[in-house]
Amino acid sequence: MVVLGVVLCGALIVGGVIVLPDILPLIGPTPTGSGVIFGDQAPVLLVNNLDLSVCYFYISPSGSSEWGEDWLGSDRIGAGESRTFYVDAGQTVDLRAEDCQGGGLDEQYDIYVPSEGITYTLGP
Repeated sequence: MVVLGVVLCGALIVGGVIVLPDILPLIGPTPTGSGVIFGDQAPVLLVNNLDLSVCYFYISPSGSSEWGEDWLGSDRIGAGESRTFYVDAGQTVDLRAEDCQGGGLDEQYDIYVPSEGITYTLGP
């Protein structure tokens, strides 16, 4: 009976290792506003002090030749609003914010993200 229990537990662990990455993808944007943080994540607070909306926001590892996918999806950050995103703590990233026509509002390069996170403010 004990052997059967050990075998079943082992099968659950192996199954979890195979299935869990599909259920909880850890690469790419962490959904905003979820309040769920996986692993050693750090907050990136985007504060929009501009008079227009931010419709596209990119966070990519520094040194990457591409920006990757838009972290906002169909959301936008209106004038005077802010949004928090989560990235792996201890990495160095590049940040890019765009308006709703895809025009660049700001880019920052080689930003180190400590475990306490960073604030990225657009505008004054």
